[in-house]
Amino acid sequence: VKQGSYYGIVSKCSGGTAGLDVYEWSKENGGAVKQWELWGGECQLWKITPTYAMIPDGWYTMRNVETGKFLAYRDGALTESDTEDGWELKRTDGGFTVSYADGMTFTASAEKEGKTELAQYQGDKTQVMEFWCNADGSYSFNPVAFENLKDDLVFGKYVLAPTAMRVVTRPVTTEPETPETTTETTTTTTETTAGETTTVSETTGETAGLRGDVNCDEKVTVSDAILLARIVAEDTGASVTEQGKRNGELDGEEGLSASDTTELLKMIAGIV
Repeated sequence: VKQGSYYGIVSKCSGGTAGLDVYEWSKENGGAVKQWELWGGECQLWKITPTYAMIPDGWYTMRNVETGKFLAYRDGALTESDTEDGWELKRTDGGFTVSYADGMTFTASAEKEGKTELAQYQGDKTQVMEFWCNADGSYSFNPVAFENLKDDLVFGKYVLAPTAMRVVTRPVTTEPETPETTTETTTTTTETTAGETTTVSETTGETAGLRGDVNCDEKVTVSDAILLARIVAEDTGASVTEQGKRNGELDGEEGLSASDTTELLKMIAGIV
């Protein structure tokens, strides 16, 4: 229950009429907190401030709050893209390193007045980035090596989302594979009953789709890899058609597995 810039915290079992109360207005550590009829005294008012967990090491997509696009690495330069790219954040002394799948790492250049580019990992301070959380839950970051330029080097506001993408997730640039020809079997039977002849034709077979097109949208993108990874991980919130399952079987073995996800990621990255 909001009262000014503070809140009273009421219990459901009281019908919203009683809440947390610091007994006898105690200011000591270990003071008792009990439930009492909410009347708005200072011993019943609490300040609620959002807190955010530390960023664990792992792979993330970074979506810009203002543009809605993802931080990306294209043609040797940092840019933004509609395609989700994976970045590895790894905790180090004083901050994080931020690296792309091919090992290229955010690096502050002294020759370019601290401006950040990507370079091979060297392990020095120019590759350490400081992250902090904004009030809306997004994160901003900058290199720690150039404190005097800190305000000029802040990298926007990004929403971090864990991802399984550990390869360069550029869109597929090769020509998509031509779907295999559908194989059908037609069985014709003739039945004679009480002088009448009936011919019954039954067609069976499976329609072959585009290899890797797990979500059956007639193209192969990182969205297919994400869906496949969720299915393999038995994510109950993910669904796929039988055709999509067949399209996702890429390792030559029956059934979907982590190796199918690996093969799909290779396709997307253009490795195979």
